[in-house]
Amino acid sequence: MGGKMLFSEIQDFVSEVICETDIDNLKAILTKYIKPLGFNMHTCISVVNPENAPPSSLMILDFPEQWVERYLDKNYCKGDVIIKKAMRDMSAFKWSEVKRVDRKAQKIFSESSEFGIKNGVTIPIFLPGTYPVTINIVGDNLDISDDNYHAIHLMAVYYYNAIIRIQKSTNKEDFKNFELSPREKDCLHWVAQGKSEIDISDILSLSHHTVHTHIERAKKKLNVRTRTQAAIVAVQCGLILP
Repeated sequence: MGGKMLFSEIQDFVSEVICETDIDNLKAILTKYIKPLGFNMHTCISVVNPENAPPSSLMILDFPEQWVERYLDKNYCKGDVIIKKAMRDMSAFKWSEVKRVDRKAQKIFSESSEFGIKNGVTIPIFLPGTYPVTINIVGDNLDISDDNYHAIHLMAVYYYNAIIRIQKSTNKEDFKNFELSPREKDCLHWVAQGKSEIDISDILSLSHHTVHTHIERAKKKLNVRTRTQAAIVAVQCGLILP
């Protein structure tokens, strides 16, 4: 099902998304290009607790609302074998490659198929200083060629880059009148590298108390609860480099 995507079509897709500045328009562009391949839905979701998602996480959903409500209400994310495989293998895959041996997985797939969510491609994306993300291109197409699979993989990467670019632009606008102090930036930079406060105090030759104070001040300015969230928001706002 679905014709073969031409390289010129991928080029057209890239040309469109790299110039887009609106998320809704971006979603429409991706849908336009995946439809001829037999897919008509997609998501771009940060792998976080959906009940306490941090403000910088992504939850871009182009799924039927009834399915989204059911998925969240029944907490299906805990038994979702697609997410488990994405986090375990950290590489793109076709849903046809995923084993659905346990009853909960079978139940989730059975119910999702009622909404046309029968098959797809998942592209996990891991970048320093950001939450892991899965991009899922889905529909009722039960057969996808290798050529189209690779085309979808490439488009997903450009799609994600466009989302982050738009998000950064929005965040920069939100924080245009705000700046972290040089020391707060230094501390958050090392938080983004996975360093503890004790590690940071050694690296910056500061007391543990001073490092803790800088991080707490940064958290308050960025209106987040944890040091990790502060580092992620700072990266996405362009306040520090990852």
